[in-house]
Amino acid sequence: MKLRPLHLLGISFLILPAAHAQIVLIDQQNDPQPVTWIDSVAALSPIQTFIPTLTGIDFADFVFTVAEGVPAQLRVQIRNGVGGAVLGMSAVVEIPGSYNFWDYYRFDFQSRIALTPGQTYALQVIQVSGNTGWIMHRHENTYPNGTAYWDGVAPMDYDYNFREGIVVVPEPATGALVSLCLAVCLGRRQQLCH
Repeated sequence: MKLRPLHLLGISFLILPAAHAQIVLIDQQNDPQPVTWIDSVAALSPIQTFIPTLTGIDFADFVFTVAEGVPAQLRVQIRNGVGGAVLGMSAVVEIPGSYNFWDYYRFDFQSRIALTPGQTYALQVIQVSGNTGWIMHRHENTYPNGTAYWDGVAPMDYDYNFREGIVVVPEPATGALVSLCLAVCLGRRQQLCH
């Protein structure tokens, strides 16, 4: 099949949306498997500290289960250390009331929050409404760059299962340039073959 300029243009438009896909970069995480411990911690203001290597945060993920079939509405705030100033608050996330089901739930911040690599920050889960019987999953002290806290007191023997990071969306100009270069290369190849 001979590729014509219109074919090349069509190919570039097919490739262009792929260039706009989001890329999730996980900076810090505590994700041991299997999850062996759980805490019912709605009244305990659970906190997980971490030390980032990236200069910002877009989201935090935690593993939850909700007991008794009633959903819970939660959010996460990021603090400048335990008890420090609140730097940002996530959108509210509803955790379904399915006692036997657990999974990571993503808490997105409205915009990227600037962080200083090497400094300690705290992610605190806040009850907004709904079921107070929610359960956070944790594991033995497997995360070396922080610890879990209850009401400002560090148990020091475990960490919550969590992830934090940023979402990168490639610039539209980059995707367009890649598509254009591919179209030119295919066109040039077509000319050399004939």
